[in-house]
Amino acid sequence: MKTKDVVKIVIGVILVLGGVAAGLGVAAGGSGAEDALAALFVVIADCGVGAALILWGTAARRRARREAEAAKQAASEAEQKRLLTPWLCPACGAQTKGDVCEYCGSVRP
Repeated sequence: MKTKDVVKIVIGVILVLGGVAAGLGVAAGGSGAEDALAALFVVIADCGVGAALILWGTAARRRARREAEAAKQAASEAEQKRLLTPWLCPACGAQTKGDVCEYCGSVRP
């Protein structure tokens, strides 16, 4: 993981924790409706921006994992197609499937 992605995640976590702390402070203080509304906005904004930064910081890793899984799936499908494709054995002339001739046991060229 790159340093800039780690920084995004750390800042996101700090913002989420700050939003939660602000919410707890308002709940404990309970001074007035206007203060509570302003604090609620801060909580929502901090948590939203923090969550967005966390997701943004981990997006490259998730994308790389999806691409690796797709490449692995494509390679597996290509191997299955190759194994199911009939071929002529150079040793005995039989048409067979797989890596080894079913009739004489010679390996596929």
